Amino acid sequence: MVNTNIQWAESTVNFWVGCKKISEGCKFCYMYRILEGNKKDPSNIWRTSDSTFYNTLYWKEPTRIFTNSMSDFFIEEADEWRDDAWDVIRRTPQHIWMILTKRPERIKECLPEDWGEGWDNVWLGVTVENQKCFQKAKLLSEIPATIRFISAEPC
Repeated sequence: MVNTNIQWAESTVNFWVGCKKISEGCKFCYMYRILEGNKKDPSNIWRTSDSTFYNTLYWKEPTRIFTNSMSDFFIEEADEWRDDAWDVIRRTPQHIWMILTKRPERIKECLPEDWGEGWDNVWLGVTVENQKCFQKAKLLSEIPATIRFISAEPC
């Protein structure tokens, strides 16, 4: 398990790493600082190793997981891997998967076929970094989900 200092999660899981900046909220992205500090290109998106990708299948203890803290779960470049990620999430109903995105316009087209009204173990959230971006909250409200949340950052 990868423990985290993020107050609202117990662990983080990254199915892929890397992202493309798309809004003002991305200006001071910690993922960019971390990867650049490790001499990696943060705009290059790559799938994590199988041992990382499938690790939660072996976690027995229920865990609140911040999903893709080093990317965006709904980034287009990860489309080929997302079904496998949904399969891991589907097979681990004991965990709470908190999926936060700056790309709510892509959520509906990226949901699994059996999503229905949402899965009890998935919380969908959007980052609303300023008043100009508040329409992201409206987009999220139109997606069927058991739990939705807003991250107002940076404040």
